[in-house]
Amino acid sequence: MTLDEYFEDWMKVIDRTELNNVMAKVGQEYRRKPLCPAQSDVFRAFELCPLNDLKVVMLGQDPYPQKGVATGVLFGNRKEVDEDNLSPSLNVVKEAAINFEVPHYCITFDQTLESWAKQGILMINSALTVEMNRIGSHVMLWRPFIAKLLKNLSEYNTAIVYVLFGRQAQTFKPYINDRFNHIIEIEHPAYFARSGTKMPHQLFIDISNKVKEIYLTNGKEVQIGDTLTKVSKVVDPFFGEGAVVQHIVVTKDILPKLLEAGIVTTTKPAKSAVVESEVPMELEYYIQKIAERLGWKIEKVYNYLNSVDTILPAAAFSMVLREVAIELDKKYEDHIEKSPEIYVISMLDGRITKANKAHIKNYRNFAAFRTIEDAKIACRITRDILKEMFKSGK
Repeated sequence: MTLDEYFEDWMKVIDRTELNNVMAKVGQEYRRKPLCPAQSDVFRAFELCPLNDLKVVMLGQDPYPQKGVATGVLFGNRKEVDEDNLSPSLNVVKEAAINFEVPHYCITFDQTLESWAKQGILMINSALTVEMNRIGSHVMLWRPFIAKLLKNLSEYNTAIVYVLFGRQAQTFKPYINDRFNHIIEIEHPAYFARSGTKMPHQLFIDISNKVKEIYLTNGKEVQIGDTLTKVSKVVDPFFGEGAVVQHIVVTKDILPKLLEAGIVTTTKPAKSAVVESEVPMELEYYIQKIAERLGWKIEKVYNYLNSVDTILPAAAFSMVLREVAIELDKKYEDHIEKSPEIYVISMLDGRITKANKAHIKNYRNFAAFRTIEDAKIACRITRDILKEMFKSGK
């Protein structure tokens, strides 16, 4: 059987040179000393998981080094192993996957984990072989092959979830194209087994939530098979202005091009980046909000702001701007202090700038925005004030 016949579509992302090199070296090792797993099982994970079905890549360290335990599938045990004698790492994975904190009547757990592989999870280690009873002995031998595989795979297939178990697996993170894929990092199950702690059940929820997540830039989720419509304005010298309508079906083949063009993304956009239609764009709405907050009539607020504006325009502007910021932030479920980035509109020149979060003591004293898009909406709402504030000589 040739390599192409054995690996089938996987040869699209496997580097042939690195594969030949590592197979030659490993072949010599098998002739010299006992290795794990059995030579026939080294690439078993690729046999079980067709490339076209791939949704998740799970990467560990190296196979179980005990005789007869490793199967070629990450964390898997042989089906004839008694349930009470499962490997510690597999027990940790089993407990997290089933989540025994939730009551169950009867659950059948596939301890080979081959059923996972057949559902589109490539379950491999950073090294596909190991010397018996010598953990980590083949890590460097396999590194060039695994690095090329992850690099090619993450560029060929998009919207894949990569789960990196432990420090060794996490050293491969730079080879994964994280622009078009998801990366989850977690301790190796062996760590949880040694420390007597539980691996978070949330891991499997996160994987499930991220599998095949694709979004338009306006936040709408897109599924493989959906049709996107693009309308482009054109000007014809004879017929004048018109429009060209294009219909694009989202397929696995075209998805990388859509991602590259920025039409879709694997990261859910911030909820607000949206949509002016979701927030009132009339300035009077925010003046009314200030009036309600103070218990004043709206005419009194206008008079007050006008008085403040004659003395310190930035103060009057800040009051209105903060009310706009409060309204925009209602679109989010958590407090703004949870936002990884904060943007402000400078009182020096009206430009949007990124704030240093380390210097923020509280968020009551200024207008804070989670995204540049939110700040731009605020600028459009207050554009008349901005023009007046920053016109020459003001």
